[in-house]
Amino acid sequence: MVYVFPSLLNTSSITTCNATFSFSIHVYKLWYARLGHASSPIVNLVLRTCNISCKHNNDFCDACTIAKSHKLPFKDSTTVYHTPLQLVFMDIWDPSSMTASCGSWYYISFLYAYSRYT
Repeated sequence: MVYVFPSLLNTSSITTCNATFSFSIHVYKLWYARLGHASSPIVNLVLRTCNISCKHNNDFCDACTIAKSHKLPFKDSTTVYHTPLQLVFMDIWDPSSMTASCGSWYYISFLYAYSRYT
């Protein structure tokens, strides 16, 4: 038997149709988040199993949309660099989970486009 908090199922104070619909969507989103952003069929199965009735809205979850987005591959650059320091790439990594021997939490790296020296 699955225990559901009674306060989540109490709809006696909600009287209008819009408020009921809004509450129902809130319950769906709450369980959607609790189940780790599971797919709609999974969330609906769990809600049916727990005897929770609510309506599903077709809004997209922003976090899921971003996480499932794909980027096309970048094309290789054809630019040729002729002198040192003409282009330098820099990256800062912060904060490290472990300190360096000198006590630093951050590090910076440089890549020279001309020589590919890092």
